[in-house]
Amino acid sequence: MYSRKNTQNEKDTNKRVYFNMAENRAVVTNVRKINDRCIGFTLKCSGFSFYNLRAVQYNKSGDWFISVPATKGKDGKYYDNYGLYLREEDQNSILDTVFKTIVG
Repeated sequence: MYSRKNTQNEKDTNKRVYFNMAENRAVVTNVRKINDRCIGFTLKCSGFSFYNLRAVQYNKSGDWFISVPATKGKDGKYYDNYGLYLREEDQNSILDTVFKTIVG
């Protein structure tokens, strides 16, 4: 329900190193509603934090995914500041926590 559809081929995704939330004691903090389709939050870990992450809703399907901060390049396109690869169950857990915090 929440996961972003993987558009890369299977071969590329097998090479990824996924972030281990339990090992890094990750906790969702600073949840704030930006608009109806975007919620900002911080993923605080042991010794570091991922700031300005966003839960974003697709326009067409209504599914939610987690987006990292991006910077606009000279060509007018946006580029991710870093890559954060999460397992589907971790992404769903983060999104559940974000939604529960917003709803109250």
